[in-house]
Amino acid sequence: MRRHRAVLFDLGNVLVRIHPEAFAATLGVPATESGNFRPLVIAVTQRYERGELTTEEFFSNLSGIFGGRYDRPRLKEAMRNVIGKPIPGMSELLEKTASSADVALVSNTNEEHFDYCRRNFAFLSLFPRYFLSWKMRVLKPDAKYYAHVLRQLNIQANHALFIDDLPENIEGAEKAGMIGILFNGTENLSETLERLGVI
Repeated sequence: MRRHRAVLFDLGNVLVRIHPEAFAATLGVPATESGNFRPLVIAVTQRYERGELTTEEFFSNLSGIFGGRYDRPRLKEAMRNVIGKPIPGMSELLEKTASSADVALVSNTNEEHFDYCRRNFAFLSLFPRYFLSWKMRVLKPDAKYYAHVLRQLNIQANHALFIDDLPENIEGAEKAGMIGILFNGTENLSETLERLGVI
């Protein structure tokens, strides 16, 4: 039995670029106002990603933040523009990893963003399991997130490699006993997976 039974990939800024600034840019929010709205948008988005708001409630809250200035189609466009292009080489590395190890997606995300990603990024079909914050009703780096993943995969913590771009999420994974890999580029990740005998 191989030591690493599961390789867990984050989505944003590991497989796909995320551009938070595109939200205000799409709406045309003036730079002088952006700073006022940003904390409110972040707070309501975190509630959405935590599963506390439905998609309908989320967009209703967003509209309220901007005083009804933007209609729902415009707000949806702004949300979707936050999602950028796949990170070069990662879909190939994911495919290679999936051919030799069990893989799963571990992401703080929301229904709107994930539905968009599934429609546009075919490589997501390589994952047999998705661990999505809005469905789990918990965000990384909460300890409950990692405990849920390990319980559902039915593996020992030290048999899981957890790949993420945020140090706090890696710290959470390591506290849970997983092996954390901070993502800093496709080439570096490939070298790490080779060194660990995964690929």
